[in-house]
Amino acid sequence: MLFIFQYKSNRIKLNIFNYLLNMKKIGLSILLFLTGTSVYSESVYELAQVNCKKAATIASLAQTYRQLGIKASEATEKLMSVTVKMTNQDAREREEKQIFSIVQDAYTVSVYSDHSMKKQTISDFEERHYLECSQSFQNAIDNRNK
Repeated sequence: MLFIFQYKSNRIKLNIFNYLLNMKKIGLSILLFLTGTSVYSESVYELAQVNCKKAATIASLAQTYRQLGIKASEATEKLMSVTVKMTNQDAREREEKQIFSIVQDAYTVSVYSDHSMKKQTISDFEERHYLECSQSFQNAIDNRNK
């Protein structure tokens, strides 16, 4: 009886996790669309914010796939599926390069069995990529102002 309860509990958690993944994937699609059609009047910091949020979302999804035990090739394929409809070839190539880089990084991280450790690992990975992105933008802004 305990086994059946644990099985159903794990199945419910997996269904919730899959739902959240789909929501993040939809959010990523919207972010990619918006960054591909952004107005040039945006400030550099607004552009940085949008791009860094997108990088954080990609990082979160990549690390989630990692913690679920999904193969790197499958994770890459799932994340790349949102770039298919991008019409701007340069923007598409930049997005694909970023996805490959983040997935490679995600798969250097250990997989944890404890749910709270998985959540913390995903959150930390997402935050690290957001901060790396924002630092990169800040460096570019600083160098441009010299």
